[in-house]
Amino acid sequence: MRIMLPWPPAVNNLYTNTGSGRRLSQRGRDYYELGGKLLLEQGISKRFSKTVRLGLEITAWPPDKRIRDLDGLLKAPSDALMKAGVYPDDSQFNYILIRKGGEVYDDLIEITLGEPK
Repeated sequence: MRIMLPWPPAVNNLYTNTGSGRRLSQRGRDYYELGGKLLLEQGISKRFSKTVRLGLEITAWPPDKRIRDLDGLLKAPSDALMKAGVYPDDSQFNYILIRKGGEVYDDLIEITLGEPK
């Protein structure tokens, strides 16, 4: 399964502190909602059961030339896919691979998700 999503908000921007604890920020809610809409637009209908082991690969084309940590790129898109019902739990991953897609600045990430080979 191949999915294209926009560059996600940084992990520091996904949650906000409130008087009663932490909650999902507006940027986080907007990204998760957009992820669900884009899955529908891309015709992604396959859903994995909770017993299936998965592999996740992300190729990232950042929005600009700034230096960015790739490890912070995982949280928002993997949670967006889970919230959209593509898989029940991100503990199903046998492996995760994140790589930069070169010197093209498209503000996109490509996700390849499936059962490990």
